[in-house]
Amino acid sequence: MVRKSGISLFLAIYILTFMFAACGSSLACGEKNAQKNTKEGKAVLIFDKEVVKKMLIEDGYKEKDVEIEIISLSKTDARLQTVLDTYLFDRTISSDFNVEGLTMKIVMEKFGCNFWSALDFMETYLDDPKGAKLLIDAPPFLYRTRHR
Repeated sequence: MVRKSGISLFLAIYILTFMFAACGSSLACGEKNAQKNTKEGKAVLIFDKEVVKKMLIEDGYKEKDVEIEIISLSKTDARLQTVLDTYLFDRTISSDFNVEGLTMKIVMEKFGCNFWSALDFMETYLDDPKGAKLLIDAPPFLYRTRHR
């Protein structure tokens, strides 16, 4: 019998392998800094730290906050790789990726947050589809606060 965590690890490795094959010269692949990252046996995002640093600064982050965000990003689930790749390529917010209908655009609108904060929100709901559905259906007064 294969346990759920074993299947998840297998899928993560499969997705990561596919991503490397399709990666080519994508900015998010991090031509200088790309390496296979894992967090507790889970595949995590791969990106060029210098490209992300530049974009964070352009988005108004302070130097000390940039380093914190890069550390956080380096621990983010690899299932969000295409969302990050799309944003790094041309700052497009992908609407293709969703969890029970919850997209990056919905998170950004509901919470009034930027791409980087929305990415954190999406990671929270990757393994909680019921929570994602509840967030979509929640009335605005329950969640409308201003995030970075």
